[in-house]
Amino acid sequence: MFKYDIGRSPSVVALADGTLIETHTSNFPDSILYSIGTPSTKDNTIHWGKSHKYGYGFSPKLALIDQETLIEVHSIDKSTSDEPPNYVTYYRIGKILFHDGLSLPSIAWGKDYAHKEGFHPAIAALDTKTVMLVDRTSIWSRQGKLNYSIGTIAHNSNNALDYSIQWGPCCYYADGMSPTITTIDHKTVVEMHSEIVPGIKNPTVLCRIGKLGGANQIEWKASTNCGVGVFSAPIATGPNMLVEAQGFRNYSCCHSSCRFQVKMGHIVGDSVVWDGPISEYKGILPAIAAIPGKFVVLSEVSGSFCLVKELWCGTITYNIPQYVPYLPATAAATTTLAPSLSHRPAFFAQPAPSSQELPSETTTCTAQVSTAPK
Repeated sequence: MFKYDIGRSPSVVALADGTLIETHTSNFPDSILYSIGTPSTKDNTIHWGKSHKYGYGFSPKLALIDQETLIEVHSIDKSTSDEPPNYVTYYRIGKILFHDGLSLPSIAWGKDYAHKEGFHPAIAALDTKTVMLVDRTSIWSRQGKLNYSIGTIAHNSNNALDYSIQWGPCCYYADGMSPTITTIDHKTVVEMHSEIVPGIKNPTVLCRIGKLGGANQIEWKASTNCGVGVFSAPIATGPNMLVEAQGFRNYSCCHSSCRFQVKMGHIVGDSVVWDGPISEYKGILPAIAAIPGKFVVLSEVSGSFCLVKELWCGTITYNIPQYVPYLPATAAATTTLAPSLSHRPAFFAQPAPSSQELPSETTTCTAQVSTAPK
């Protein structure tokens, strides 16, 4: 892996041509920035352009709506210095601008809209007009409440960037922390989160499949155990196939021994079956994207001083037959059958790094209790 910037909490998505769009929080203050990356044609590195500030907040997450449009979510603390934290989830739509082909694309961002009270949001697109958001409330309680909302994208005026989202009800679905979500198809999502267990630094990570039903409600299947850790980052890599980066936390100075693993999963019935880890790296808060021939992994790593965080990037070469990532623009297309579990992809970690590199206005959330099993 190699250092590509300084900052915290990276998130990344990939366009069909392999172009990467990354967002992260600055070290000080809580600005959010994006950058554009392109895969090298000569080696396994990613060439990153300059970071561009586009707002304030922390824990930004991205999802593609189509090949020219994306949605970003983040949290902002609306409290004053003498008040307890009051976290609010915000979202905005961005348009990807392609220039002369000789320079990197840029992003024109729309208005930043408040959604509701919430922390550590994640977002996924079900189709080109429908998105699903998950986040956590009650961050300072021992049992954080996880909620989801499904929204419809609305174009408000002749302004090409004037989009907002008409959100459905906010529905409670589990207790936990650090929720993440990815789309399998236009009616199926995979959600992951960590349990909250006082005194346990690496609790159980749970994974569940959700099916979109009537009235924009999700029918949740039973949760499965995905090992221990925090800060999972799953993405779909094809029909019924996923890859996930899962972080492990400690409480020593500078997160000096925090690491993350990359694992492959296959949907079997109503659950996900995970293979063993294929790679392990130093870092925390991982993010992952799939481009043809490679997984691209990002993570936050402590720098020379504990308070200064660095952003590192690496690639993992893989071979998945008939690689077909899910894109919202193809939601209506008929999906093919998943590959047989006996025909699993072979993974090849990249060569060992050099000595210069590392080894490795708001609405209130009305709780609507789900009857799904935990």
